[in-house]
Amino acid sequence: MDVTENLARERQLKLAAKVFDNASEGILITDADAQIIAVNPAFCKITGVAPESALGRVSRMFKSSLDSNEFNRDMLMSLEVNGHWQGELTDRRASGEHYPAWLSISAVREECGAISNYVGVFSDITGRKEAEERLYFLANHDPLTRLPNRSLLHQNLSHALARAKLGAQQLAVLFIDLDRFKTINDTLGHDAGDRLLQEVSARLKCCARSSDTIARLGGDEFTVIMEAFPDSQTVVNVAERILAVLSQPVSLQMRDYYVTCSIGIALYPNDGQDAQTLLKNADVAMYRAKELGKNNYQFFSKEMNAAAFEHLLMENSLRQALDKGEFEIHYQAQVELQQNRIIGLEALVRWRHPEHGLISPTRFIPLAEENGLIVPLGEWVLEQACLQARIWQNLGFPPIRMAVNLSPRQFQPHGLIKAVRRALDRSDLDPQWLELEITEGMIMRNAEEAIQIMSELKKMGVQLAIDDFGAGYSSLYNLKRFPIHNLKIDRTFIEGLPKDGDDAAIAEVIIAMAKKLGLKVIAEGVENNAQLAFLREQGCDLVQGFMFSKPLPGDEVEQLFRNLGIYQDEYQAVLPLSVQTNYTEVV
Repeated sequence: MDVTENLARERQLKLAAKVFDNASEGILITDADAQIIAVNPAFCKITGVAPESALGRVSRMFKSSLDSNEFNRDMLMSLEVNGHWQGELTDRRASGEHYPAWLSISAVREECGAISNYVGVFSDITGRKEAEERLYFLANHDPLTRLPNRSLLHQNLSHALARAKLGAQQLAVLFIDLDRFKTINDTLGHDAGDRLLQEVSARLKCCARSSDTIARLGGDEFTVIMEAFPDSQTVVNVAERILAVLSQPVSLQMRDYYVTCSIGIALYPNDGQDAQTLLKNADVAMYRAKELGKNNYQFFSKEMNAAAFEHLLMENSLRQALDKGEFEIHYQAQVELQQNRIIGLEALVRWRHPEHGLISPTRFIPLAEENGLIVPLGEWVLEQACLQARIWQNLGFPPIRMAVNLSPRQFQPHGLIKAVRRALDRSDLDPQWLELEITEGMIMRNAEEAIQIMSELKKMGVQLAIDDFGAGYSSLYNLKRFPIHNLKIDRTFIEGLPKDGDDAAIAEVIIAMAKKLGLKVIAEGVENNAQLAFLREQGCDLVQGFMFSKPLPGDEVEQLFRNLGIYQDEYQAVLPLSVQTNYTEVV
């Protein structure tokens, strides 16, 4: 008898048995009634159930849940129609521990088509689920503070808004920004900065309610979402608690440091109907808190939003204004009191917007300082002022000293020296006719570096003046070290002259001190005869202000020179001005 086929079938059965016994996945075979008739060793290892305990029992893999006796009808229908089903379910080990499993079930049919058996293959996917959870956590949480990140914040805020709309409740978004984080981060290093952020996150958790969501947006920005609060006073209480707790000292590198915060608050539904609007408006309110001195909280208002929108539009326009030639320079006369003659002009930049007209420097200069555009703008003013001064000389007018204000961002060792040299070279202006006005705060940041820069400028022959003297933190010790030529008294001390005793005393002391140091004194903001008489009596050298002339465009300054008859051969000609004269009418 030929037994080749029998031997082949026997080898296949042995191979199948080995696969069944050595498979890493759990395998169980049931009859058509779902009673277990065979299990492999992996089944026992994963579930902890002995073979004798499993055989003859109805398999749980067909149940709709662990605690239910009902069969999963969708699963049975799929097996009946397709002969296969797979998916994730939760199983229970013999110890009672639950674990996630991935199960694949196949139906085995007889020759007539009826189902005779079910074969289930499953694996313990606990490791995979833990890896997925870790990946989800990393994708949705800040790794440093373990708080929800921006992505999860938007999800949570959207869900919170849906609940608030459904329950007709208020919702608050608190936008928190640390006030002195950059200083600590730059001074003590990023490790100390990270430690500070971790401490801040821990303190925020103590301040907020258990139902509130705390997230870190990035850097030193945090957000708190408050739901289901009775009134706005609850939000105020949380904000005040945050201010109080964060203002407590933080121990970093064996020393205590103080870091405050500014908080902006936006409320649903009044301040926004969606997550993006609420976050934006809370951010706007936070910047308002910064402007009001920091370490406080501010609720959002529509006026803030309008101001922020105007700020954004102006910033976008400002970035293109220089290339489009929208800036122009106006010049204000500086009059020497001894001979009543114009010996200088201060160059003042103006922005002529194509839609909004002439924009005040008080609106766009701080913005240019903030975004760094003040550097190219300042260099443009410097170069244009030098060119204009040289043009007037070429037209036959006497040399006029041109005063140009410097920004703190311009006051850098290499950039400023190069910019001044370039402006003088391109204009062919003698350096003695250029005066650079520098504020006290600018040179006091780094006195040694300031002295080096100013000494280099003085070697070039450029005149130097301290602008707004007395308004900052004056240091007489440093003042005598600076290579300056002129002091400019801040206009706040001129306004009250001569009736205000304090202003009079301060102006008198500044003038006397400057004389002792061999410096010229310029008083700005002179608007009436009484002020002029006092300054003349105290020995002030130069004055400027609306009493003589408002800032004028270049062509009007040129016309002023012609009206006054000022030419090279009449350089000593004086202005027909006296203390009793109305200077505005004359000029």
